[in-house]
Amino acid sequence: MQNDQEQLIALLKRKGTGKSMSKSLSKEDCASLKRYCLSSNISNTTLTTILVAFLMLDNTPDEEDFLQDIQQNFRQRIPSPCFFLFDPVFCQHPIQHLIHQIIKHKDCSEEEILKGLEYAISPDSQEHLVAAFLEALRLKEESELENMSSLNFFYSRTQYRKIDCPVLIDLSTAYDGFNRHPNMVLFLAPVLASLGYSSSLHGCYDVSPKFGITCHKLLERAGKNPCLSLDEVASRILSPDIGWGYSDQSVYHPDLWALKDCRKNMVKRPLLSTIEKFCCPMRSLHRHIIVTGFTHPAYRKKTISLLQHVPDCDSFMFIRGVEGSCLAPNDRRCPLIVSNTDSLTESFLKPFEDETLLNHDFKSPDISVDESLAAGITALQDPESSYGKWIIYNIYGLLTSLQLEPSIHLTLERIVHTISSGKAFQHWQSY
Repeated sequence: MQNDQEQLIALLKRKGTGKSMSKSLSKEDCASLKRYCLSSNISNTTLTTILVAFLMLDNTPDEEDFLQDIQQNFRQRIPSPCFFLFDPVFCQHPIQHLIHQIIKHKDCSEEEILKGLEYAISPDSQEHLVAAFLEALRLKEESELENMSSLNFFYSRTQYRKIDCPVLIDLSTAYDGFNRHPNMVLFLAPVLASLGYSSSLHGCYDVSPKFGITCHKLLERAGKNPCLSLDEVASRILSPDIGWGYSDQSVYHPDLWALKDCRKNMVKRPLLSTIEKFCCPMRSLHRHIIVTGFTHPAYRKKTISLLQHVPDCDSFMFIRGVEGSCLAPNDRRCPLIVSNTDSLTESFLKPFEDETLLNHDFKSPDISVDESLAAGITALQDPESSYGKWIIYNIYGLLTSLQLEPSIHLTLERIVHTISSGKAFQHWQSY
């Protein structure tokens, strides 16, 4: 039986989701929510997040009845830390006034958004206020100024190393991982390295909302250290026998990592989920290429703007990938956006006309870390396997789209050979 917090999370997941944030709670759901509001077993962060959603989204008649009851009787209906949402008299900190402003769908100035972010990473901050600030920004939809200011804020606080290599491919995938497919992103790196392209991965153990299969978990299960120092990661990227490295957020950005509990309790994905992918803990002295992904078409324009403002990014490629990652799906074409120097092109990445690849269903709702690791190892050792062909297709699409290889025909041969010869697997083993 679910406890009150689990039930509250379930309600929050249903409120304001879907393409237009239009999904709603039933009359029975609202009655349950009223009971949970005064439970001693819930997180004020989770409750604050759902109350902000009620204040900012369109409500059904049943939801509006719930909200009006809270507004008229909030002193009896909700815990005191949430009072400020319904009466500015209870605002005792500037962040609470800023939250009120955002709830009214008013954009922040650069000074305001920076003060809000400073509060969010402060050790003295209150978690439910951080959640209210981030959720209100999400529901209002961050302005371009808010997005760029947030990127600059966290980018400037990133601990990083400069890498002296001709090209560094930054595989920037969502930090919450995969929960319906094997995470093959990690295994792109040793293949790229075996072809002479240095690559960087980064992430964390896991984070809301998926808490999925991450590079950190795969490395840990494979007996490799996911929490190397930045100097050690840089050294491995520069090693001819390795050529790739993984940086963990707990090492390179303690401020962001410290927000993991807040993000768990607020459930919904804040702007941090996008910004953290572009902090670049390893930065090329020469050509830095970011390869990333997106889920919803609405994120396309936002992603382009952000990538164009990443200080050390020289080129980028992003796709509508598997579970929002930088991994192209095997069974259908996906939108592809590429920036080489000043030009921006949009097209599609299309799988090979290979029956084994096209017809293999990689989706597995209950996939485990062990199964994902086994799939990756298979891909690195067997170019004829379904997993091997999936990796080959992704590497081929990456190298040709970014025009890193002079001959399209020879590129495919080189990728197949580096796997069949055991070279790609050796770059994995050497890490």
